[in-house]
Amino acid sequence: MQYHQPIFREDGTTAVCLPLEIALEGRKRWEICLVGSFVEKKPSFHSIQSLAMRLRKKYGIKEIMMNEKGFFFFKFAEETSILQCLEDGPWLFQNRPILLQKWQPQIELNNEFPRTVPLWVKLYDVPLELWTHEGLSYIASGVGKPLGMDRITEDACCLRAGCVGYAQILVEVKACCKLPEVVTIFSMTTELQIPQIEIHDNTESLIRNVMALEQCHYPFQTLVCGYVTLMKLLIKTEEDVDLLVEEGIISADSLGSSTEIKDMFNKLCLQIPKSISHYSALCVDLRCLYYSRNRVGNIMAYDSEGCSCILFFICDTNGMFYHSNCSSHVTPIGM
Repeated sequence: MQYHQPIFREDGTTAVCLPLEIALEGRKRWEICLVGSFVEKKPSFHSIQSLAMRLRKKYGIKEIMMNEKGFFFFKFAEETSILQCLEDGPWLFQNRPILLQKWQPQIELNNEFPRTVPLWVKLYDVPLELWTHEGLSYIASGVGKPLGMDRITEDACCLRAGCVGYAQILVEVKACCKLPEVVTIFSMTTELQIPQIEIHDNTESLIRNVMALEQCHYPFQTLVCGYVTLMKLLIKTEEDVDLLVEEGIISADSLGSSTEIKDMFNKLCLQIPKSISHYSALCVDLRCLYYSRNRVGNIMAYDSEGCSCILFFICDTNGMFYHSNCSSHVTPIGM
């Protein structure tokens, strides 16, 4: 052993400066290790050791250790053996459940109720294109910290064979938090779709009647009112109307100028009271995209023949939409 000069602090405490390579080298000894603990009175070390040794051949357990706080350390020969051991759980020793978690640097070892626990979760209705290690990692991160997957899920990802009914993932979750029932996938490869509107001479009166019907009888399902508000936000000038017509979102062959279309949506919005829009949730999602990604996206529109076109938009911090003919491209949030 060697002497290394410590650091004597002004508050009377002593510290040592540990080189990073020493810590990294020491971690290698514990990378393939499970940490076990009991909430209630723990069994003796020899009883745990005896039972673990009987499972030694099946799981490749190399060594068992215990510290003064009553935590058990099970060292394995291979990483896959750890996942198999966790997958075969939960484990009982003398009718007492043991909490197992994979060792990681700076893991907290105390006798209090555990803050995090590893759980196997099943993810249903996973899109086929997301049956990859990275895709499932993103989805599982909505539940907790992904630690691994079972053998069937592994085969489905690597071999493109087997069952894809659900993915079984091992995640580390906070013990005090409720698990989410649904994880919404925000895909950056889908488009926000706006149906094409055909504007004729009687379109304004037709929309006014539907808006009145919604506000009187369906105040919580104001789809048309929300759509009109969205179109007004998109249309600020006559050039905006020209762009919407050019991109196929508006079809107005029988109507007059772009000014008339702009004025029509402005006048329609005068009859809409200020309230929460039916598309408020969509605005929230777009605002999340605004903060987490680039600030430019696109809106995909479809004409009556199914031909698609793209309109670029900008979403501000209030969730409002403004179009732009810029060339930057980021696909907006979708379901």
